[in-house]
Amino acid sequence: MLLGAVLVSCSTDSLTVKIADGSSVRLTPVTSEIIRVSSVPAGAKFSKDASLVVDYKGNAPDFTIKKDNTSASLSTGKLTATVSLADGKVTFFDADGKQILKEDKREFSPIEVEGDKGFTVRQVFASNDGEAFYGLAQNQADEWN
Repeated sequence: MLLGAVLVSCSTDSLTVKIADGSSVRLTPVTSEIIRVSSVPAGAKFSKDASLVVDYKGNAPDFTIKKDNTSASLSTGKLTATVSLADGKVTFFDADGKQILKEDKREFSPIEVEGDKGFTVRQVFASNDGEAFYGLAQNQADEWN
């Protein structure tokens, strides 16, 4: 039984899971050790424009896709990212199947900047050992663990 997934689709470079609430999660392998996670809220579509931030150099690695009744996974052999079909949350595993990182929360908030409408996204990830992970932007709270 699918627990809420509407659609799981694969392309030559990614895996996309559309959740029952209308949101979607896309996994794109960049290297054998990097899988990019993109997400859009209900009613939004992934941009077809090239990213100004992410610049892929070289060829993407070979990957495999697996799907069962509860999840869909993309694996490069060194890293596996699994999307829950129930809620779209992403979990990362190493080559031995040990969990590295798990998404705890994802929130979208609508914004408008100079007449352009969009969304901000807040994602919270946790590791098994309490290690903190920081994104590509500067942490402006001056709080580190």
